[in-house]
Amino acid sequence: MAPMIDVALLRDEPEVLKASLQRRALDIDVDALVEMDGRRRAVRTRAESLRAEQRQSGKKIAKLQGDEKQAAIAVVAQVSEDYKAALAEADELDARFDRIWMTIPNPVHESVPFGHSDEDNIEVKTWGDIPDFGFEPKDHMDLGQALGIIDVERDADRVALRIDGDVHDHGNRVRGRREYESGHDDSGEHEQSQCILPRTAPVPASRRPEVRSR
Repeated sequence: MAPMIDVALLRDEPEVLKASLQRRALDIDVDALVEMDGRRRAVRTRAESLRAEQRQSGKKIAKLQGDEKQAAIAVVAQVSEDYKAALAEADELDARFDRIWMTIPNPVHESVPFGHSDEDNIEVKTWGDIPDFGFEPKDHMDLGQALGIIDVERDADRVALRIDGDVHDHGNRVRGRREYESGHDDSGEHEQSQCILPRTAPVPASRRPEVRSR
């Protein structure tokens, strides 16, 4: 799971979160998230309360007798069912909340301007002198290709060949392993099948069995 921002921001400063999302041009219903967060916390608290009641009632039942004990057992059984239902609802609400909350990015600084692209950025400061080359400078890709040290098509072909070779080699290994395990080649004849045996580490001399003749 991706890291999430502190949920305290939603609980304590929902308006700050709203403003941040608006600056990022994200359409997320913060009010609905606030309501969902309150609901999941309330249900979780109720589940924990029912669990505590179940434990306390279990201790009291041990001291009861006869019909009174049977009645208490029936009550505890109902409390147990209510606890399971509340726990399941709390877990579902947590999962629904997390799926939305984990997608929310960190809040932007208040000085960040509203915008949709780099063109909307505001220049804060500059330093140094911007050189005047007298011509339009090229980026590193254009320079590399002009100097012959970068060849995009050649490198792409190499990557494709490497991937194809890895897939072919993997297919040979899988096919060889299957033939080794089954003892049959592709024609169905027994033995005489070519296969690639698994690699094994050499046995150190100190561990090799010693053979003595009588």
